[in-house]
Amino acid sequence: MPRVFRRDLIFVTVLSCILSLTGCGKEPAEQILLGEWLHMINTEANIVHDPSPVPYLMNVSEEHMYFTDVQRAVEWNVIDESAGFDPNSPLTREWAAYTLINLAGTEVSAADNTIRDIRKSSFPLHMSAAVKAGMFKTDKHDRIEPEKELDRDEAEELLRKTVAFIDRKIFDEPVFSIVWNKDIHTVEEEPDRVDLNTMRAYYPPGTSVSPGDVIRYEEDGRICTFQAEDAEMTDQGTEVVLKEADPEDILEDADICHTFEIDFSQAEILDLPAEGFHSYTKATGVSLMSTQRLEKVFNINGTDVAVRLTSAGIAAEVTRALNGGGFQAELNLNHVRPSWRWKLLAGNTEDMYFRIDYESSQKVALRKAESTFLYGDLSAVDPAHFLSSVRSAFRPDESLAAVSFPLCTLRVPVPEAPLLNITMQLSLDLSAEGRMELSLAQKGTAGMEIRNGHMRRIADNQHKEEAVIHGDLSALVNTSFGFNLENLKLADISLTAGPVASVDSTVHLYDRNHEHMVIQSDLPADLLNDAARGNPDVFICADIDAFLLMQASYNSPGTLAGKAGLSGSQTILDQDSGSLLPENKKHMENWHFVERCTRGDRLKAARDSEILVTDTIRIADYTLIMDPGESKQIHITGMPKGYGTDTLVYSSDDSGTAYADSSGCVHGKQSGSTIIHIQTADGRYAVNCSVLVRSKNK
Repeated sequence: MPRVFRRDLIFVTVLSCILSLTGCGKEPAEQILLGEWLHMINTEANIVHDPSPVPYLMNVSEEHMYFTDVQRAVEWNVIDESAGFDPNSPLTREWAAYTLINLAGTEVSAADNTIRDIRKSSFPLHMSAAVKAGMFKTDKHDRIEPEKELDRDEAEELLRKTVAFIDRKIFDEPVFSIVWNKDIHTVEEEPDRVDLNTMRAYYPPGTSVSPGDVIRYEEDGRICTFQAEDAEMTDQGTEVVLKEADPEDILEDADICHTFEIDFSQAEILDLPAEGFHSYTKATGVSLMSTQRLEKVFNINGTDVAVRLTSAGIAAEVTRALNGGGFQAELNLNHVRPSWRWKLLAGNTEDMYFRIDYESSQKVALRKAESTFLYGDLSAVDPAHFLSSVRSAFRPDESLAAVSFPLCTLRVPVPEAPLLNITMQLSLDLSAEGRMELSLAQKGTAGMEIRNGHMRRIADNQHKEEAVIHGDLSALVNTSFGFNLENLKLADISLTAGPVASVDSTVHLYDRNHEHMVIQSDLPADLLNDAARGNPDVFICADIDAFLLMQASYNSPGTLAGKAGLSGSQTILDQDSGSLLPENKKHMENWHFVERCTRGDRLKAARDSEILVTDTIRIADYTLIMDPGESKQIHITGMPKGYGTDTLVYSSDDSGTAYADSSGCVHGKQSGSTIIHIQTADGRYAVNCSVLVRSKNK
């Protein structure tokens, strides 16, 4: 065998051995340390409460980078103080099982001894529960390898699935168990009269009532519960001063959970708007309950509102006639599905879960006639007089001024739990100007979970929209959901959601001398666009911002959770996360999205063709006088040979007084004077233009 060939053979053999030992062709798994793992859990599950500043673990001090995450995890029962947690240890299968089973709140019972290596785990109960839940599978030898490190991809997938589970808990089997506090006396007699405005109850003579007693009575087929704050016995009877009862005082234990879809045909309307005319119709279908409906129609300040309730949901329609057109909005709230759990033990809330799933749709339209029909033809108006002509013709009654009004307040009984109910309040905040047509469909979730006196928020929203927006809009629906035991408020969620849009108008005016003026206007963009149609020297730009706003607040002060300080709020969608614009494009010309403003290009070609070849840069005017907010173009009349206007660079000595953009348009900002420097990009040729910005009162 040739010696060279033998050396090559030895090299290949040694290389093969090395690669086989290092796992050739497979990337090493990316390791996760336990401290980072808790940070991932808290972030994904939205566990963001302020934890105790006193360390729970001796090996994780206040200075540790994961101190806050460890504290939160202990307080949320993700880890126990005695679990032997080391933030610098790698994430293994058993630690993933232990933390995720605790996060899910899954009860663990006994170890599964069919798993041959289950006793090798420090957490055999959690490991068994994880296998039962499908998090991990045993191999063909019925082993689980609890001490095996978990790679990042698998860990992230397990975490996502676990958080999706706890954010979408379904309580298919309703539980309703209540034990009243036997140490508190309940007044058995019915009061003769109750006045909730003054919080007084009146009993027949001889009725014995003491402060702290539970007062329960039936009104309109439902039970109301209060506590006596004070009582006075007279010959005429017993007068009792009432106060709201605290469920944790009057109950010993409670275990309540349920998930169901609200049947709005069974809802009780509690109150109606005080203003306007009301009419009501209750129509019942021949056979299907889903055809039952309750209708309400009223008018507030010229706005017609119709509300309809069916088994599936609520529909509202708002209409208002405007000058030359009209406004119309439709709202549908369907398939509202509450899920809750409340566990009270020895008079203390152990945990609480309250979530609302819903589907909704909104349609908004503001239509009006062309401005030329309303105001006449302005296409021949001189550019210098364009804005004043439009302003004098503008009529504000074409828009819908800001208006707010309630729709209804409902109470919905809970199936199989007669003492429980859901209350709902709906109201609208509307304003619109311009023209628009918008269709929006949402599928959303909002809720909260309370554990060990801490709260995490649950929120999700999926939406689809079709929008043509040529104006300002705010169409917000305010909806609150309350979870109640009789009249005792346990928890509530309030949502504000809807489209918000604003349009800023820019007017471009040109004259025969190629003067280009740029003026910001507060007039509606659609009005300006209509008025400028056909005028060769007036063009309109619009900068639009349109987004879906969604905000949630949890547990108002009057609820059990709110009184315990377990309140909060969050913005779910805003300008950054809820854009209604295609690819976030915002600048429009002739109501078409463009990448940038092109109005300054209109005269560029004409000016370039008129530019002479000169020995230096020459401009038409070496002094410009303008007002704050006004813009004027620097016109180039001569350029050195080989240079075009696209090689020019503009700068200002005092940009706070006036500055020039890249096209040579000077914008006045405040009174004063400055020098605009114009030079070629290579700095070889230059010229200056003096700018005076007059005072506003001149």
